[in-house]
Amino acid sequence: MTDRRLTLMAVHAHPDDEATGTGGVLARYAAEGIRTVLVTCTDGRCGDGPGGVKPGDPGHDPATVASMRRQELEASCDVLKISDLETLDYADSGMMGWPSNDTPGSFWQTSVEEGAARLAELMRHYRPDVVVTYDENGFYGHPDHIQAHRITMAALEMTALTPKVYWTTMPRSAMQRFGE
Repeated sequence: MTDRRLTLMAVHAHPDDEATGTGGVLARYAAEGIRTVLVTCTDGRCGDGPGGVKPGDPGHDPATVASMRRQELEASCDVLKISDLETLDYADSGMMGWPSNDTPGSFWQTSVEEGAARLAELMRHYRPDVVVTYDENGFYGHPDHIQAHRITMAALEMTALTPKVYWTTMPRSAMQRFGE
């Protein structure tokens, strides 16, 4: 029997969620020699564009934003020393209630079974010992975060793997300040 590196897999909705949600965890365990696998589910096209231009505003080009966010994601992986980056490349669904939630091909419109099957394939390949993702409310109700939770839990059911599963969290006081 050969020794296998311990593996932590983080499943996030958007480029930048790895840094804001689990950056410290990923960096720490990478530094300790743990294999860190990041799965990013969407392309981030509904994020702010260059100069802070918001989706729906003049000058917001979703394709440009997706390209920019991919470059930022790759740079983040370098800084955090993430071993493996996998992208599912679904279209970002935007915030809850946005018209983009209903766009065919958006992550929110993707069947859980389809997304879970793709993620289960990655789980079988990497065989994570630990999986980190969002809780059933997607941390704060974001549709893509909710969908990332759904496909992660369904993917785990599709595999014979039994990793420890953790959900990202933040103190209520910090969420209250964020809301203000």
